[in-house]
Amino acid sequence: MATVSLSLRASAPSGDEVYEDIDLTALTPRARALAEALAQSSLGKRVRVLMQHADTGELRGWSGWSHYPHDSTMPAITYLERESRKIAPGWHVYGTSVDRPIPSLAEAAQDQYLTRATAMKALGLTPDEWDALRRAKHLPEPDRYIEGQPEWTPQTIEAYRTRPVEAWPLSRVAEWLGYTGPSATSTARRQLGRWSVPKLGRLSGRGGETLYAEDQVKAIKGSQPGSGRRKAPREEGGKFTGA
Repeated sequence: MATVSLSLRASAPSGDEVYEDIDLTALTPRARALAEALAQSSLGKRVRVLMQHADTGELRGWSGWSHYPHDSTMPAITYLERESRKIAPGWHVYGTSVDRPIPSLAEAAQDQYLTRATAMKALGLTPDEWDALRRAKHLPEPDRYIEGQPEWTPQTIEAYRTRPVEAWPLSRVAEWLGYTGPSATSTARRQLGRWSVPKLGRLSGRGGETLYAEDQVKAIKGSQPGSGRRKAPREEGGKFTGA
């Protein structure tokens, strides 16, 4: 079954259903699984499908389809790829009923690539922190692009999360940035917040300093406009002397 006929779009004003032939070989395993599941239904329409957890085998229903206007210029393949990106990490399409698994179940189970949203969640980053690291070219390169959207394997994201890194307390960051005086750490904290530098953790004990990853601090600092002035002398409080 290389091609299936599906009605993915909303009905036309006339009430007619819009059916399109979908080339399964043009889809990723994750999106192909969605198409195969819908093809199991008698009308080939968007229906509730079963998702299976890759580790536990647990099954749960899913029907979170986005609206797809009948006159949309978005290709059906793009729509299926977009909808498949909603599948949570560790899950894959199983079929429309317990006794009807899809033909490509094994391939779907292996397609566990992370989207930008799920990779960001796995790393514990906010959207601003993710964008700061992206601009600094410090994030791992995507393992593939689907419909122009980057995706990463869980192994790639985990390797970045567990990379060897030196943890800098805030006072060390302030020193490296050239801030001096009683307000040095406060100035550094505000600057790191403006740059959206992620926090790595915190030193134990009451009043323990916030920790930052040394490589992220350097990368994000280096990506800022005028970052070449880091060696310029500063007055107390962090302002450049103009020398």
